[in-house]
Amino acid sequence: MPPTVFVPSAEAAYIAELSDRDMNRVFDEHLVPDQFVQARPGRRFARLASAFARFYFTTDAIFAAALWRKVVAELTERVVGMGNKDRILALQSRFSKSAWVVQVSFGQSVGVSPFVESAMRLSSWSIPKSINGRMLRRDRTDL
Repeated sequence: MPPTVFVPSAEAAYIAELSDRDMNRVFDEHLVPDQFVQARPGRRFARLASAFARFYFTTDAIFAAALWRKVVAELTERVVGMGNKDRILALQSRFSKSAWVVQVSFGQSVGVSPFVESAMRLSSWSIPKSINGRMLRRDRTDL
């Protein structure tokens, strides 16, 4: 089954560990690249947009907007240039940790791999469900 790249805002909020309201703010304020969101049917986000949203809300008090936008723009350019772009947007394919690092200035760098790794973990689970006390993965076919 091909990976689902775009998910509804509630699921994107779960993956990002943010509120649905914050994810709507991401959409309204264009905090992620437009190619990472869809307006119809309903607001939908590429799973990777959830990682970028979490990065924004975690760092907005310490990073200037220009720095944050530079990091996201460079990472977006890298993802778009990859042959497996849809799998990366769906958080189904891994980059090395160094691929999620952006050199900013004066030898400083910004890494977003912790946000991507967290989103990958949460993206692989549905909103918590269990059978006999065991957590089940969304992609299980033996149910």
